[in-house]
Amino acid sequence: MSRMNEEKRSGVWTRLMPEVWKSRRIFGLSGLFMIVATGLEVLIPLLMGRAVDAVVEGDESLLLRLCLWFSGVYVIQAVSEYLQAYCFQRAGQQITHRLRLLLFEKLQRLPVRFFDANAIGRLQSRVINDVKALGELFDASMSGVCLDFMMLAAAIATMLWLRWQLALVLLSVFPIVLLSSHFFGKKLATAYRLGRKRLAAINGFLGENIGAVATIQRLSAEQDRFLRFVRMAERHQSAQLASVKWFAVAVPPIMVLYGISIGALILVGGHWVLEEKISLGLLVAFFGYVRNMYRPVEDLMQKYNVFLSARVAAERIEALRDEIDEREEEKNPVTERPSQSSIEFRGVSFRYPQGSVQALKNCTFQIESGESVAVVGTTGSGKSTLIRLLVRFYEPQGGQILFAGTPLEQWNRFQLRERISVIHQDVWLFEGTLRDNLALGQSDLSEDALVLAAKRAQLWDRMLSRGGLDAPVNEGGRNFSQGERQLVVFARTFLRNPSVVILDEATASLDRELEERILLAMEDLLKGRTSLIIAHRLGTIRQCQRVLVFEHGELKEQGSPDELLAHSGLFAKFLSLHEAGYAEPGFAQE
Repeated sequence: MSRMNEEKRSGVWTRLMPEVWKSRRIFGLSGLFMIVATGLEVLIPLLMGRAVDAVVEGDESLLLRLCLWFSGVYVIQAVSEYLQAYCFQRAGQQITHRLRLLLFEKLQRLPVRFFDANAIGRLQSRVINDVKALGELFDASMSGVCLDFMMLAAAIATMLWLRWQLALVLLSVFPIVLLSSHFFGKKLATAYRLGRKRLAAINGFLGENIGAVATIQRLSAEQDRFLRFVRMAERHQSAQLASVKWFAVAVPPIMVLYGISIGALILVGGHWVLEEKISLGLLVAFFGYVRNMYRPVEDLMQKYNVFLSARVAAERIEALRDEIDEREEEKNPVTERPSQSSIEFRGVSFRYPQGSVQALKNCTFQIESGESVAVVGTTGSGKSTLIRLLVRFYEPQGGQILFAGTPLEQWNRFQLRERISVIHQDVWLFEGTLRDNLALGQSDLSEDALVLAAKRAQLWDRMLSRGGLDAPVNEGGRNFSQGERQLVVFARTFLRNPSVVILDEATASLDRELEERILLAMEDLLKGRTSLIIAHRLGTIRQCQRVLVFEHGELKEQGSPDELLAHSGLFAKFLSLHEAGYAEPGFAQE
């Protein structure tokens, strides 16, 4: 899925900067409070050292003033740290909110071929888990790490200012700390990235299996799917254990080096106190600054998994944003509504990206404006492929398709799909109300228009007792029968008023009343429109002006139903099987 190479991966934070820049004001406010908190943290060891000197000198009035100073400093520091953390997190929430909206918008614009190659569970993980992981970078603990790094710089600068000779002694082992952190950080990053990849595979597997649970139970395949899941979970666990191992060995070396620095401070600093080169209070202050110098490194290693999670999430988010969507592919869009709605295929050939054989082979035919054409063929003959190419879900590898006399590649996809409506046999309704589902994609429709469309689709009288336009719709339309879902789509199509209707006939397995309703709605909808009907019933075929017969991706026969019957070819063979009482192999759904 990803086109992201190593160069892009290394610059992933730079690529996110435009979104960060949009929250620059609140980040700036957080930085201001961070500077205040850092300045106060630098002051605290100095006050402690001065307090020790006051005790040694027996200056009680100074001790009292220092006590008041300590109280004031800690109060102001607490308020500053709270405000900087709040501002930091608020900015982070703004960024993640924008990214979530951008990703969802992107997903809706990606071509269908992209979803053929990527599991739904993995894509859901981008919008939910990856954005959440990136958002954790801006929580209170991570804002604290930013504050700690400022304190690290301030501590080093203050030590060099107070006594640079002693500071250089303490800093002599610090490069080893940085090298150690870098080494273990790379190991952690590799292990963590592998863990996230395997977690994405689990998400994809879960999405697939939950969606197909009825099939799994019908075939008694629960144990097989469970064993597959166990193997995937074990691979993910092994990657997580590798992360745990590297994390466990990363912190102890830093603690050892911290101990060496403290030992050096006691030895060298204590000796200088005895020689009266520095005061005891200054030595105490240096203890505070050494702590401030090592604490950020320890915090970084403790929270390094958050950094890694955010980085991997950012890589995956940017990889998704890199995908070329349909809007970016558009060229020379047609903006005028044509007076005709003819369709022409000229030597069209097509193979699916993951396919091993051609779905269509040198396909040539023409449908005139207002003509009704049936398409028949066995499963895999290319019937559904015709639809997908016509609405530009895919582009043919050979030949050319024309709509209204204009090559399809010159049409804007969205304007093309406004003119061509497809009614599939399997209908998906969205959770909400009937109003939401009828007006899907059209926000300017009046209530009268919605009611009229429902009446023309023979649906309205069945909805009155459920609340009319406010009738609730469950996810997928589970509280609607198959026929009612079909009628909703017919009503939606009336509202869109397309030039071409492509119909995957859906009257099979319905009770007589709903079948009659659908036939009435179909007759009204197809009147005066160009129609292409994927025919599953011979009764529907006889009502069409012309029939296209496909087999193995090739157009084998075309003509009127009577002409094809007289020809005694493939179509006549299908008809004879039907009249002999066999199932309809030629009209099965793809």
